[in-house]
Amino acid sequence: MFKPKPKFFIPFLFFCILLIVQPVKAQSGWNTIPHAQNVELSLSDLGFEDSIVLQGPYQEVSASFSLPPDWNLTSPATLNLRLYSEFQSLFEALTNQESSTATAGMEGYLKITLNGNTITETTLNENVESVLSITIDSEYFLEDSKENLFTISWDSASACQYSVTTTLSIDPSSKINFPMETKAVKTDLSAFPAPFYTPHALKTYPIALVIPDQPDEDDLSALLAVSAGLGKQTEGAAQYDIVPMSEVNVAAFGNEHLIVIGKTDELAEFFQKKMDNPELLSLLESSPAGNGLLSLQVSPWNSGRALLLVTGENGEALRKASAVIAANDFLPYANGNTAIIQNIIDPSEKAQFQVDVPLSDLTQESLAMNTLGETTIRIPFDVPGDTQISSEAFLELYFRHSQLINYLQSNLTVSLNGKMVSNIRFSDTSAQDGLARIIFPPDTIRPLKNILEFTFNIASQDVCADERSGNYWISIFKESYLHLPPVLEISQEQTSYTLKDIPDALLNDHTLSTLTFLADQNDPESWKYASRLAFELGTFTRSDIVQPNAVFAGTAEGLQGKTTLAIGMTSEIPFSSGINAALPLPFKEDGSIQDTTLNGIQFQMQADQPFGVLEITSQSDDQSLLFSILGNSTDGLQSAFQTAQTRLLHEDGPSANVEIIDNSNISHSYYIKPSLPAAGNEETRENWLQRMISPTAEKTVIYLLVGCTLLTAAFILWIIADNARAKKKSK
Repeated sequence: MFKPKPKFFIPFLFFCILLIVQPVKAQSGWNTIPHAQNVELSLSDLGFEDSIVLQGPYQEVSASFSLPPDWNLTSPATLNLRLYSEFQSLFEALTNQESSTATAGMEGYLKITLNGNTITETTLNENVESVLSITIDSEYFLEDSKENLFTISWDSASACQYSVTTTLSIDPSSKINFPMETKAVKTDLSAFPAPFYTPHALKTYPIALVIPDQPDEDDLSALLAVSAGLGKQTEGAAQYDIVPMSEVNVAAFGNEHLIVIGKTDELAEFFQKKMDNPELLSLLESSPAGNGLLSLQVSPWNSGRALLLVTGENGEALRKASAVIAANDFLPYANGNTAIIQNIIDPSEKAQFQVDVPLSDLTQESLAMNTLGETTIRIPFDVPGDTQISSEAFLELYFRHSQLINYLQSNLTVSLNGKMVSNIRFSDTSAQDGLARIIFPPDTIRPLKNILEFTFNIASQDVCADERSGNYWISIFKESYLHLPPVLEISQEQTSYTLKDIPDALLNDHTLSTLTFLADQNDPESWKYASRLAFELGTFTRSDIVQPNAVFAGTAEGLQGKTTLAIGMTSEIPFSSGINAALPLPFKEDGSIQDTTLNGIQFQMQADQPFGVLEITSQSDDQSLLFSILGNSTDGLQSAFQTAQTRLLHEDGPSANVEIIDNSNISHSYYIKPSLPAAGNEETRENWLQRMISPTAEKTVIYLLVGCTLLTAAFILWIIADNARAKKKSK
């Protein structure tokens, strides 16, 4: 009577086994599991394009990727490569008939390498669709978030000699299987921003910036500096959330990297309540007094995640620690995961601006290209934020090229900050002594970081050209130079800013130290927006130090001479910070827009309609910039922030100083002229005597007026006296 049970149990057991050993598919099942598992990805996941087509006689394609920081490959990976090889002779192409005479030339070689190590070399000699199963030794992969280079090449040079054209098509959905298990992340501070972020990562984990529940200006300034540093380090690619310490717990944040920001006493209380980790508490206690502390640790909640401490015993020390998040390297204090920051000295303050900058000073990368097809080289260079470059700036370019390239199909394109400024064509003359002076159009050079791009497009005259021969090349001499003359006489007239000046008008200093973010102390959402804007602005600098400032609304100090970004509600920020009178479009105390004529038309808005407003102007005292991002509601403020973010990223602001975003998220731009003093004010009612004795009057004018008055009076008295004498004589 027990016989039926095994019949049911065996299929059930088999089904359970299938569930256990089933491979993890791409983009699914990513949660960290402390067990061995198989992760299956495609070539597209590794970074290859949707279409991989290699043409003879030789062509190669590469993709860069990095393994997740908690991956440990336990055995060789397996690549199942789906491909199709095609051979066609010139006779077949012209006659659409098969020819047996081309058989001798039907041969090509597929080669795959990983980080310079050859994985496989395969000969293909027929028109066939096939699947190659390739084993990749796990030792060939670089772990701990290091970059891997995967290259596929197709060599059919011999076939081309027989007038046979070849094509190798590879399915980008071909699968590669990684047998792996999770491990603890490597804590190497010099590799930062890894493990929080790496380019071309197969998988990214969320990042949480943890701050005190009631942050002061020092805490928020540190938050802004960390945000800007992350923006600079990741070129704007990282994603993060901001969370107060009271809301952080292992259930919600155990799968996230953590960056904890605050003074040492705040962090000690947080660790005692949330993590109960004696090592972290001991680390805080050992921090030298007055110095900033950066320490990269394994998260106590998850060994596959990292914990970065940004702290100091007081506000000054905390600012030191946060300011160097942007640094390209960290000199360790005692081991590879902790750095102590004693002081911050900006080295660029002593640097002299160089008008003529040779390319050899900007890059160590070779500027000689011998790869057929299109290749781009990016060269960054800096312009001081307080220096205005004149319209006479140019690039003096010296170059040469092979005479074997196809002049009609080859070219050299020069771009600056994503805008093409020149397209150079070739000739026999340029092959010997190529010279081009490229005048930069106005407004292409921005303050701080600029990107100069050279795009080499090389085509050959010979259909059997092989780039490995070195016969097809374009070379730029590093004696080429940038000529960046500054404007020596800058007008002191009142600056009239528009939204078209964003972001350049905000980039006055490469450390961002002139930026002041102003918001209400008890408005965490506005400070999140400020953090995100600081993150975006960090992408415009290459400085190792970033120091934006946070100021609470109602605090008058610290705004003089600073570029101010005011963020918050229209009913609060303009009044608590005293900026309402300086705004082109001021607000009423209830947060509504004052009755103002816009382009000659006076509109009326519904009282409860949500709206956001961007306004840009110069402050009346020292002409420093004021950029306000305001909303009359939570939704209105969000729309204003999103529009401001768009203006930063796309540099597409209108020639207006006011932009209103309505409840349909539609922008309306206006330019409102600064208001002039009213006709009936005290200054216009002063009579000539008041103006003459006024202490602010021009002294020269006073003296001339008094002198003329005295001379006139003397002349009148002389005339009267003379007339009197004449009457006496006549009598």
